[in-house]
Amino acid sequence: MTLQGRYRLVEPLATGGFGAVWLAHDEQRGGLCAVKQSHADHPELAQILEAEATLLAGLNHPALPRIRDHFLIDGCAYLVMDYIEGGDLAMLLANQPHGVPAARVVEWAGALCAAVQYLHTLPQPVLHRDIKPSNVKLTPDGRVVLIDFGIARELTAVTISLQHAVTPGYSPPEQYRGETDPRSDVYALAATFYALLTGKTPLSAPERLAGATLPPPSALRPDLGAALDEPVMWALDLDPEQRPQSPTQLAAALAAALRQTGPAQAPAAPTKSGRRSRWWWIATALLLTLLLAAGMAARISLGKIDVTPTTVADVPPPTSVPSPTVAPTPTAASPPTAAATSLPAKPALAGALFYGEKEASGEYQIYRLATDGAPPQRLTSRGSNYGGQLSPDGRRIAFTSERDGREQIYVMDIDGTNQQRISQDSGLSQYPSWSPDGKSLVYVYNPDPASIVDDPRSRIVVQRLDEAAAQVLVESWGAWPTWGAAGIVFTSRDVVGGDDQLSISLVQPDGSGLRLINPTRDRDESYPNWSPDGQQLLFIAGDSQRPAERQVWVMDADGTNPHPLTSGIGGVALPTWSPDGRWVAFLAKWGGGAAFNIWVVPAEGGPAKPLTVTDAAKFGLGWGR
Repeated sequence: MTLQGRYRLVEPLATGGFGAVWLAHDEQRGGLCAVKQSHADHPELAQILEAEATLLAGLNHPALPRIRDHFLIDGCAYLVMDYIEGGDLAMLLANQPHGVPAARVVEWAGALCAAVQYLHTLPQPVLHRDIKPSNVKLTPDGRVVLIDFGIARELTAVTISLQHAVTPGYSPPEQYRGETDPRSDVYALAATFYALLTGKTPLSAPERLAGATLPPPSALRPDLGAALDEPVMWALDLDPEQRPQSPTQLAAALAAALRQTGPAQAPAAPTKSGRRSRWWWIATALLLTLLLAAGMAARISLGKIDVTPTTVADVPPPTSVPSPTVAPTPTAASPPTAAATSLPAKPALAGALFYGEKEASGEYQIYRLATDGAPPQRLTSRGSNYGGQLSPDGRRIAFTSERDGREQIYVMDIDGTNQQRISQDSGLSQYPSWSPDGKSLVYVYNPDPASIVDDPRSRIVVQRLDEAAAQVLVESWGAWPTWGAAGIVFTSRDVVGGDDQLSISLVQPDGSGLRLINPTRDRDESYPNWSPDGQQLLFIAGDSQRPAERQVWVMDADGTNPHPLTSGIGGVALPTWSPDGRWVAFLAKWGGGAAFNIWVVPAEGGPAKPLTVTDAAKFGLGWGR
C-alpha cells in the first residue's frame, strides 16, 4: 500500500482513539518514516492532525521529531514524520520496575525540559499536554525524543473539541477542566520523572484532590535519598502558581538536587502564598471525583470517554484519490497504488529465548525467557554459564560452562535438569551448535585454557555425543559455528586466498568442501546462523575498526543478496532465528547503556525493538520452541 506514490506502508505501530500510526518506507528518499493517520469517520480528528502538522512544521530540536509531509485522503489526515528507532520509556519501566538510576533520569530531564522550553518559547508557543513515559522514545544511542503531539495546541489558538484529553497520573488538575498553560507541561514532566525514579505512576490529580497523599520518590525508593524529593514534589504541586514556572526552572532544580549530598538538597520551593480559595479546590475535587465515578479510564476526548481500543481494521488504508492538502506544503497528490483495506498482521513471537545473564556475583547464569510474557526462568547455578542452543527435537540445550575452571561444553534438559559435560579435553571449548540429527555438536576449541576466541590456535571441532573425543574440522582459525543441512558455517580468517578480514566460510561435517561464502573486502562478516529452512544466513557485518556500527545482515544461502536488517543500533552480536523463521533476535546495547540486551526484528525487515531492558548484561543467545 503506497500513499502519495511515495510512502509504502509496512506495518501498524500503534492504534488508539485518534487513529493509527504506521511504519512506512519513503520510496523517494529511502529509509523508514512514521505515518500518523486519523479516523475517517471523525472529521474533528482530521482537524486535530492538521493542527498538529501546522504546529510541528519547521520545528528544529534534537529531542523533537521532524515533520516530512502532510496530506488528506478521503477525509483522513496523514502526518509523515521521521521514524524514531528504539523503545519508549514505558517499555523501559516495564523492565526496570524499581526505577532508573537518578543520574540518568536527571540527564534525560535536562533534554526533555529543554525541548519543552523550546516549544513554549516559539513565536507561536506550543503546549504538548500529553507528556508521559510512553510518549518519550529512547534511541539506541541514548537520546530521548518527545513524540505524539496529538493534543498539543498553540497557546493563542482557539481550541477545538478535543481539549479535555487527560492521562491519569500525568495530567494536572487544571487540564481536567480544559485550562492549560506552560505549567501544565511542567507538572507532566515532573510526573514522568517521578515514574522513572520510582517505577510507579503518580496518583492522579482527582485522587490527590480527594485527599490521597502522594508519597515523595524516596519513600518508594529509599536508595534515592531525599535530594530529588523537593524539586519533583514542587513541580507536582496541585496549584499551578506554586510550581516551577518553566521547564528550565525545573531542570535546574533537578540538576542542583543531584549534586547535593545532604538531606536538604534542592532549592526551596516558593512559599505557598497566593493560593486559590479553599472552596475553589473543594469544588474542583468534587467535579473530578464525579468524573472518576462515572468510569473515566484513560482519557476523555471529543466529549466522550474512550473505553475500547481501536483495532487496526478500524483504520484502513485509503482507497481513493486524496483531497486537496493544507499547510505545511505537501507533495503532489496522487492516488494510492492498491485498493487493499488492511495490511497483514505482524506475526506473533513464539517459543522461548535462552541466554546468559550476568548476576551480582559477576557470574553468568542461563535463563529461559518465554515470549508469552512469563517471568524468566533460571536454569543454571554452578559456575558461570552462557549460551543456550536448543536441540532439533527441542528437548535439550547445549551451552558453555566455566564450572570446572575453564570453559567447556555441556548439555542439559530443557528444564535445566540432567546437566552433563560433553567436551573432555584439557583446553577451552565454547559456542556449541547441534547437528541436524541431534547426535553431534560443533564448537570452538583451543588447547590453551587461558586463551580467548581470537587466539590464532582456535579451531572448529566436531564431537559425537556418544564419543569422548572431538575431531578437528578445519586446520585454521575459526569461531562461532552453526550447523545446518547444507553444512557448517563459521567465522573465518585467512582461510582461502589470504583473506585477512573476518569472513563467513562453509565446510562439510567431514572437513571437505571448505570455501568462503560471499567473499568481500569492504566489511567484516561474523556470527553466521542458518535460517530454519536452510535458505538464508544471518550474520553481523561492518567495519572492523568501528564495532559499534556493525549491524545484523541477511543473505541467501549461496552468498547472494546480502542486505542489512538493522540500522542505527550500536554493538550488535549473536543474531539468531525464531523457530518459525519470521523473527530475528540479537544482542545490542540500548539507550546508551553499557549492558547488552535482547532485541527482535522481523525477518523481512522493519523496526527493531528491545525485548529486554535491564542493566544486567546478556551473553550467548538461542531461540527454540
